[in-house]
Amino acid sequence: MLILPVIAGAVVSGPRWAQVALGACWLVGYLAYHATGRWLRTHRRRRDRTPVLVYGSLAAALGVLTLTLAPHLLRWVPVYVPLLGISLWLTVRGRERSLANDVVTVVAACLMAAVTFDAGDGERWAWLWVVTGILAAYFLGTVLYVKTMIRERGRRAFLRASISYHAVVTVAAGAAVLVARMSWWLVATGAALTVRSALGPAVNARRSLPVRPAVVGVGEIVASIVVTAVALSAVPGS
Repeated sequence: MLILPVIAGAVVSGPRWAQVALGACWLVGYLAYHATGRWLRTHRRRRDRTPVLVYGSLAAALGVLTLTLAPHLLRWVPVYVPLLGISLWLTVRGRERSLANDVVTVVAACLMAAVTFDAGDGERWAWLWVVTGILAAYFLGTVLYVKTMIRERGRRAFLRASISYHAVVTVAAGAAVLVARMSWWLVATGAALTVRSALGPAVNARRSLPVRPAVVGVGEIVASIVVTAVALSAVPGS
């Protein structure tokens, strides 16, 4: 979720050095964000402050480099400051694993496709927003699916929400194919993910031991790559 939107934005616009600096800043910035969250959860414990300072300083340096190469990216700061503030506020309140925080982090991550695109010389913003929307739809579904497999295993309300969400997204993909003549692979991928949203938890519920999070994570890596590839090939002329 951290890397693929950046790659997608670079592919759509064409790679530029500013995007390399931006990608590095984004990844190190995430480490700084994660360290800050831990520091806040442990009531500002001294030993947890060092990673915040180290990653924060490095992210700031990379941010300066990025803005030196592409100063117009400063316009994205007002977009990300509220997202960061909301996420850290939820973390302080002990809700870092809540659905609300997951949604905030998905939005922040997927918008990086647009930021990365903006760091390049791309002009096909309509195509870029389609790709961003596909990625966001997938990763929001992933939040629900993973919860049904791990933290919310066995909760029917979450399972129904996950299956319903994937089904609605698949129908929306079908409408997009008919109206905008996008690739039918988009519908096929949505249908496969809808089946998975029902089949995965069903199989997991029958096991004496639940599927390990690492196994679920590997499956998500594969699915994420497939969805990104489909997103990049879904629009005519891609």
